[in-house]
Order: sequence, then structure tokens, then C-alpha cells
Amino acid sequence: MKLYLTLITIITAFFFTDTKVQAQSRQDSIKRSQKVLTFEEHKQRQHHYYRRLLNIDSAKAVEVSQVQDTYKAGMKVLEGQNLSLEERRARIKALMEEKNKKFRALLTPEQQEKIIPPGEREPGKKAKENKN
Repeated sequence: MKLYLTLITIITAFFFTDTKVQAQSRQDSIKRSQKVLTFEEHKQRQHHYYRRLLNIDSAKAVEVSQVQDTYKAGMKVLEGQNLSLEERRARIKALMEEKNKKFRALLTPEQQEKIIPPGEREPGKKAKENKN
């Protein structure tokens, strides 16, 4: 009987040990479907996207990208601050207006429609529609 119990214990230990070893030696079943981009590669793709979307040259695409980056950086700064709701809204509105002012100086109206969200295109238009 002791031999039988010892044999069962050894066989059971072998199977559990074998399973763990196989699980650790297998290749990852999850493979990366996309390459992780470096900062420079991301910037190049972003410039290419703006060139295609807005049908502009590389220099203007860089400027558009810089405007967007400035806006995003401003939004990140706001995340870390402890502001009241009204103050936060006012600062976000100021950031959006500054971004859109730069886009208006840089792009044609057709290009502006492609990059400026509809709610931000004409700052006074929404207020006028709400009054009527």
C-alpha cells in the first residue's frame, strides 16, 4: 500500500511539474500586432497625416503639429491643477480659442473645417443659437 501511495505521489508531482515547465517555456501567445513607434516615427506619421488630411506642404504640416502639441501640453498642465469647474472651463476655452486662432491664421476655411471640431469653429455661433 505504501508503495502504491508513493508511486501515485511521484506520478502526480511529475505531471504538475511538467505542466508548469511547459507553461514557462512556451512562447507568448500574445504577439504584438503593431510595432511600437519611437517619438520621431510618431512625429513623422503625424506630419504625414496632416499633409494628407489638409493637402498641405511639409512645413505647414509641422506648424499644424506644433499648434496641436501646444494645445495638448496646455491640457496636460490643467489636469494636474486643482481648479474649480468654472475656472477649468474658462482655461480650456482659452486654450481652444488660442489653438483655433492659430489655425485660422495658418489654414484656409476648407482646411479649418477638416481639423477644427464643429463645436469650436465659430465661438459666438452657439451662444447666438441658444438665445433664439
